[in-house]
Amino acid sequence: AKQKMNDTLLDLLDVAAAANLQARYLLCDKWFANPVTIFAIRDKGYEVICMLKNSSTYYLYKGERRKLSQIFRMCAKEERLQRKLDRKAGNDDSKGRKFLFSAAISLINKDEKPNQESKIVFVRNRNKKSGYLAILCTDNSLSEDQIVEYYCSRWGIETMFHTCKSFLRLQKSTQSLDYSEIHASTAIVMFQYAMLSWLNRQNSDEIGFGELFYQLLEEVQDTALFHAIELVLTLFVETLASEYAMPPGKLNEAMNKFLKQLPERLKTCLDLAA
Repeated sequence: AKQKMNDTLLDLLDVAAAANLQARYLLCDKWFANPVTIFAIRDKGYEVICMLKNSSTYYLYKGERRKLSQIFRMCAKEERLQRKLDRKAGNDDSKGRKFLFSAAISLINKDEKPNQESKIVFVRNRNKKSGYLAILCTDNSLSEDQIVEYYCSRWGIETMFHTCKSFLRLQKSTQSLDYSEIHASTAIVMFQYAMLSWLNRQNSDEIGFGELFYQLLEEVQDTALFHAIELVLTLFVETLASEYAMPPGKLNEAMNKFLKQLPERLKTCLDLAA
């Protein structure tokens, strides 16, 4: 509680590694998107995908130090000129202005270590020409769509905070100034959110569908059982016909007597299967 949040992030990564939690990418918000923290995360063996804020941070782009806003304007200008050239050449298959494009940059390291080659994906605001979001990824093998898709995975954190603050009274659940009481109150709210998430998963999530999933699973098991019984009865009839040379009429009469003595549910299923 007393140390800087970037240092706390690195300590939590050590805790996750000690718990043997396997991950390749670390998704983080713009508050952790400074080069010093990104280099420290990379030293721990994780690739970083993070939102960037329009600050005074410089990035190495085309051999020169540039701010994020300058890189965006250069990329947007290049994209606009390329569309004009494509239209003149008759090769323009696009539907207008691109809303997703990337730039290859390098994070500037102030230490003796080499700079970190990275990729910035710009997502334009469709309603504001100069508006954009910028996402940085240290793994250059990922495409623009993959980087955006991976980063969207952390949006669940934002919805969690919104739910806890707006509906579970996270900020107003206690007025105490004691750290232990604040910690206990936050833990209770997190437990409440976990229970609500579990109930939502049981009743509406497409992965489980709650009770419906188990009912369908039982139906599949019953179907497999009825099919097995049908195969056994078929084998039984074929064996009697071949061993004792019973007339078909007698054989069918004996089988019908046997089927009539079965439970109604099993008898119905076997009749449908037949």
